[in-house]
Amino acid sequence: MLIHPKLSTIYGLVVFTFLSVCAESQVRYRVVKLPSVLSSGDGLYLADINDQSGLVGVREVLNTPTQAFLLTKGTGIAFLPSLGGSCSSAMALNEMNHVVGNACLPGDEIEHAVLWQGKTAVDLDTFGGVASDAYGINNLDDTAGSFVLPDGSLHGFFWRQGIWTDVGTLGGSRTYAEDVNDSDAVTGGSDISNDAQPPFKIPPFHGFVWKAGVMTDFGSLFGSDFNYGSRIDSAGRVVGSSDLAGDTAAHGFVWDQGKIVQDLAPLPDNQIAWAFAMNSSGSIVGSSGLYDGGNLPPAYEMLCPCYAVLWEHGQAVRLNDVLPPGWTMDLAANINDRGEIIGTGMHEGDYREQNILLEPIRERNAPIEALSSKPYSGPTRIFRDRKGKLRLARR
Repeated sequence: MLIHPKLSTIYGLVVFTFLSVCAESQVRYRVVKLPSVLSSGDGLYLADINDQSGLVGVREVLNTPTQAFLLTKGTGIAFLPSLGGSCSSAMALNEMNHVVGNACLPGDEIEHAVLWQGKTAVDLDTFGGVASDAYGINNLDDTAGSFVLPDGSLHGFFWRQGIWTDVGTLGGSRTYAEDVNDSDAVTGGSDISNDAQPPFKIPPFHGFVWKAGVMTDFGSLFGSDFNYGSRIDSAGRVVGSSDLAGDTAAHGFVWDQGKIVQDLAPLPDNQIAWAFAMNSSGSIVGSSGLYDGGNLPPAYEMLCPCYAVLWEHGQAVRLNDVLPPGWTMDLAANINDRGEIIGTGMHEGDYREQNILLEPIRERNAPIEALSSKPYSGPTRIFRDRKGKLRLARR
């Protein structure tokens, strides 16, 4: 069955600076410290960032229901209202700072997809199923996500102004609708059958683009039937990840108009690259790591040491190479048009996974520091679970 490719539970907060060289200027990144109310809990999951530096995610405190939050420069931190229950999760936001995710009904047994417009929580219901989650929103408040049917199957949905549409399947019983652009094109991944494929014992899955009732199958990419789309931009280009032929390696990709237009290879000596997001300048972020024959396809399971990656003009830059000594970064999860990056990492001596928000500062003729790169020494594996988060399998 298709395992949902969303990002990750992130613990704590970290402050650091890194330098990078671009065409005509030095680029220096600093970490913006988040409000202490967010970092004081046991965990923090940053899910999305918009072009105004708005942030959404989930605050996780031990033995306490999760809390969806919105953080903006103008109004600060706001914990979002529930649907009568005590738990909620925020997964994406648009340029109006409207947010989608899920929230619990009274009793906390059932989750519904929800759209937050300011202080108003709009229950998107379950689309005839028993539960639902929203993962993507565009600037018209149109929403994409998935809903669970009574028989346990999972379908993607597209919601617009109170009307929802089932985006269909590619032949299997699980479909995730991950993102939607302003032209109402949706991307994600869908099982292409219900027959488990060796050696992973799960059905193969393909990425897709759905628009106006038509679902376009990415087909077999790089010679494999394990691939998915993560994000779709305003031009309809999709960033995603795919196994290679033989299913012992994976590359990120940019898909456009029926074909791969960029092959995003991993770093040297790595076998896996995941591409998560792309901004309007074509900068792409993701992660690079190892594969040793795990239980899931390489597009869904990575062996560490693993490294955050920024692809510029198709070339992979390991962000660890431009971090101050002692810092490592394993995942770059999202990038906005300002060049700000959210991801995960840790500092030597403190091996808790930490939340990272990077803000670029461009300075001409800035000095270049001698920086070190150290391998990531935290969890041995990273894999995506069925509830939409990246999980860490520790030693």
